[in-house]
Amino acid sequence: MLWRPYWNDGHTLEVCSKGHEEVEDLALPLGNGIWLGMRAVRKHRVAIESAAMKSMKFFLKLKAWQLFLLNFGLPAGLLWPKDIPFVLGLFATLVIVAVLIGWLWTVGTQLNKKVPEKIRMKSGLFRFSLIYISIYIPCGFVFFALTETGSPASSTVAIILPFQFFAMFCWFYGCYFVSKNFAMAERKQETIFPDFARLFFLLLLYPMGLWSIQPRVNRMFENELGYASPAKWKEQVPRE
Repeated sequence: MLWRPYWNDGHTLEVCSKGHEEVEDLALPLGNGIWLGMRAVRKHRVAIESAAMKSMKFFLKLKAWQLFLLNFGLPAGLLWPKDIPFVLGLFATLVIVAVLIGWLWTVGTQLNKKVPEKIRMKSGLFRFSLIYISIYIPCGFVFFALTETGSPASSTVAIILPFQFFAMFCWFYGCYFVSKNFAMAERKQETIFPDFARLFFLLLLYPMGLWSIQPRVNRMFENELGYASPAKWKEQVPRE
């Protein structure tokens, strides 16, 4: 006779004296259920990680002109008419936010991994800042759209000002985080603001600074992504 825990019909853990075979019969369905549940969770986690990795590779491989067209060309085409429907304007805003935040998130987090662990910055505030911006911009669009129509929301402009200022802080910090990590990833050492000031202001002037930053991103991650930048194509061509 063996004393083993088992789950009864009321799903409470009890101990009883049963033969080995009876205990195994009771434990088998529970074990299979737990195993299948863990397998499903693992499968979904792998799928999410795979999708995240694909999106990261997508942003890191884009050329500057491709990123510019995706971030501003498509939305500009949607917003070209003067009188556009509210839903179309909101959709264009969401496209801009998705590309901008997705690019910053990808570049910032991947650069952070390249920095030596001893001097690596914590990315919690950076991630929070981008999440806040991605929520604030669509909400701000809706708010100002209602304000233009003369709805009662126009009397609450003062309420949104603190959120606007905090969004500006988040944008400044996001640019600071990316530019500082870029400098530390290249130099493999701690840096001060003058070392990455130019890159910081280029990010603030997005999308104008995009033409200078994205080629450097391509070169930085070309080994991980398994492709050669145009600057290295000539080196790979055999000379006669």
